[in-house]
Amino acid sequence: MRVLSQDEIGKILALTAEDISLRNWVMIRVLLYTGVRVSELAGLNFEDIYYQSEPKKFLVVRSEIAKGGKSREIPISEKLRSVLRDFYRDRAIALGTVGIDAALPLFTQHKGTVNRLTSRQIQRIVRLVGASVGLPNLHPHIFRHTFATSLMKITDIRTVQSVLGHASLTSTQVYTHPSSEDMSLAVNSL
Repeated sequence: MRVLSQDEIGKILALTAEDISLRNWVMIRVLLYTGVRVSELAGLNFEDIYYQSEPKKFLVVRSEIAKGGKSREIPISEKLRSVLRDFYRDRAIALGTVGIDAALPLFTQHKGTVNRLTSRQIQRIVRLVGASVGLPNLHPHIFRHTFATSLMKITDIRTVQSVLGHASLTSTQVYTHPSSEDMSLAVNSL
């Protein structure tokens, strides 16, 4: 299971919206800061993340898009909410409106359209973003693993299970395996 290092995350986050487009810039951050699956990201609507024009405190993964058909809520950090505010304004301008229909797809194929991005298109975008920072094998699931591994270091396994939407605790236990860095830190702190 591949997890991004802090250096790799830094390279990805150093990209600007002008480098990779605002839509792609926001998608990368949603993947990194929420751990959603690529299919869930593709299925998000504005209503899942915004109330009127303001980002919610929780991203809603509806049962229709959630793996296993079980809805869940994922807390949205203030850092991500700030990014989402800019994205909303940009999309509203592109659509030529003040407000956006809550049922519209969050991520669309072209600015000003309502054609939802597919999981494959998102995978291709992530691969291109990775290639631009020297990570040619980057794919959306790496962001999920990175998110879960980071979360596992600061909270309990049940919380991680709930945020990730795992039906079984066994699925979440994958993230409890310490890295060599974790083991070294533990031993050196004795």
